[in-house]
Amino acid sequence: MKAIIFPEKGRVELAEIETPQLQRGHMLIKTLYTGLTNGSERHVLSGGPYCSGFPAMVGYQTVGRVVEVGAGVYEFEEGDYVFTNDWGHKEFCAPAPDHVLKLPPGVVLSEAALFGVAACSLHGLLRVDVRSSERVLVFGLGPIGNTAAQICRAMGAFVVGVDIVGDRVTTAEQYACDLAFHGISPKIHEQLAEHGPYDVVVETTGVDGVIARSIDEVVSRGRILALAGRIEMKYSNTRAQEKEVAFIHCTHFWKFDVYHVLRYYLQRKLRIAPLITHKVPVARLGEIYQTLLETPQNLMGVVFSWADEETPAGDLVRERFRD
Repeated sequence: MKAIIFPEKGRVELAEIETPQLQRGHMLIKTLYTGLTNGSERHVLSGGPYCSGFPAMVGYQTVGRVVEVGAGVYEFEEGDYVFTNDWGHKEFCAPAPDHVLKLPPGVVLSEAALFGVAACSLHGLLRVDVRSSERVLVFGLGPIGNTAAQICRAMGAFVVGVDIVGDRVTTAEQYACDLAFHGISPKIHEQLAEHGPYDVVVETTGVDGVIARSIDEVVSRGRILALAGRIEMKYSNTRAQEKEVAFIHCTHFWKFDVYHVLRYYLQRKLRIAPLITHKVPVARLGEIYQTLLETPQNLMGVVFSWADEETPAGDLVRERFRD
C-alpha cells in the first residue's frame, strides 16, 4: 500500500509499505481522506521538535470506510464511515476500536479529516478549564488556534484572536473570534489592552517572545495554555511569579475529545469547511510539503484525497447536510 514517508530531512515521498494484517479486536479501514497536521509535520520534516529521526511517518487524522472487521469487534461493521487517529498518512490502517469513532449522517467526510487538530485544541482547553463568561486570548489563528477559538466560544467565553497572516485574521473574524487583530499592527498593544486582561491565554505559535507576551496579557493568577510545539519555553520567572501564572501543557487527544468535537460540529458550533484551503489528491503531496517548508503561512487546512475519484460517493451523500 502507499504511504507518505519522510525518508530524510526536507524530503517527502509516496512510498510502498506493507499493508497491515487484520488481527482479532481490530478492523481494517480503507482511507478516503487524511488531514495535514501543519505544525507537527513541518517540525518533523525540518528536523525540529517532534522529530526522532528518519525515515519518519507523520499524521494522525484519517477518515475512511471499514472494509473488514476482526473477531471480537462488535460496535463497528463493514461499510461504516469512521475517523481514526491511527498514526500516519497511509492507504489502509488497522486500529483497535478505542482509536476509532463512527461518523453519522450529517458529517462531510473531507471536513472530518481535520477533526484531529480540533481535538488537540479541545483537549488543551479542557486541561486549562475554560469557563463561561471568561475572556480568552488566542495567539495564532492557524488550524489549532482557529478551532481553539471556536470551541472557547462554544464554551461561552469571549474570545480575542491575534495572527500576523491577514487571511487568517479575516477567517477568524467571520467564524471563530468575537474580535481578531493583525499582530503587526502598530495599534496591537492598545487593542489587546482595551479588551484585556485575559483569564486564559492560548499560545499556538511557538514563536519566541509570545509566551512572555502572554504573561503580560493574562490576569493575576490566570492560566496560559502552551499548545505550540517547541523544544524550550523561555520567559521571565520573576514576572510569572509576580502574577502567580499557571502554565498548562497537554499531550495528544483521546477518543473522548474527538467525540465532543463531533458533537460541536453537528451542533454547528464548530465550522471546519472555512478552514480548508487545499483539498488535493495525495499524488500532489510534493507541492504541499514544499509550501509547508517554505511558505507555511500559505496553507491553512489541507486535506489529502486517497480515493480514485476526487469525491467519494459517501461524501456526495453528506454534502446535502451542509449549509
